Amino acid sequence: MRTTATIFLAAGVAVGGLPPAGCAPGSDGEGNRPDAGDVRNDDAGVPEATDGPQCDSNAQCDDRIDCTDDFCNAAGLCEYVPVDRRCPDGQRCMVSSGCEERCSVHADCDDRQWCNGTETCGGGWCFPGDPRDCGDGNPCTEDRCDEETDQCVRTRLDIEGCEQDGGGDVVTPFDPAVHYSGEFHLRPIQSSSCLRATYSISTVRFRTAGDSLEVSGAPCTMTGSPVPSGPEFSVWCVDPGCGRYELTGSFSDADNFEARWTATFVAPGCGICSRQDATVYGMRI
Repeated sequence: MRTTATIFLAAGVAVGGLPPAGCAPGSDGEGNRPDAGDVRNDDAGVPEATDGPQCDSNAQCDDRIDCTDDFCNAAGLCEYVPVDRRCPDGQRCMVSSGCEERCSVHADCDDRQWCNGTETCGGGWCFPGDPRDCGDGNPCTEDRCDEETDQCVRTRLDIEGCEQDGGGDVVTPFDPAVHYSGEFHLRPIQSSSCLRATYSISTVRFRTAGDSLEVSGAPCTMTGSPVPSGPEFSVWCVDPGCGRYELTGSFSDADNFEARWTATFVAPGCGICSRQDATVYGMRI
């Protein structure tokens, strides 16, 4: 991230006068807190100080940044206060980097790092973005952000419940005439303990029957017609007197699919049950 890393607001920052007791300022001659005119307070919501490492004296807190006041606070932590007036006109003092140019557009703040999010300009100052979330919710993959390719990378894990037919990293392309069959682990497990809607679905079984695709495992057998001609599928069923269940998704290869599981309870006897709506992953057993 550009040197505009998030700065945490230090509670109760005082200005003027002597430092609080416990800062042991006498030995280094730097015991006074910054003057009121020094502390930056020109933009609402912009933090003014941040705490650092533990200390016994002000001398231990020197960060070698000319525009900050550094001292040891009452909690025994180094505290750094940025002083904008020590920077050239049009710049501000950043605790982590010193004097920095103000911005006028978002592009001025771009640090060319994809994984740490998109920086923005607000009120003339740069603010960090939110780091990329590469988690896909699949317990069978290790997810990371790759800065070199500007994308999320997922590596399949060789752990119990995540096995693939054929072993190793061999991937078989999906063939709808062949692979709409077999049993699959469902992760995360979908469960409910509400009235008639009491179940725990850890596996589902695909099969074709005539011109329909059937998927069993839910409280009723979900079906779709005709049998899909590609990797995308959608099946559903209604459990009389309780709920409607649906699984809609797509196979990435012969052994893996990603889908949306929904369960809606509207009929008498299950109308008070909470609706389910989750992304799930299927791995061939």
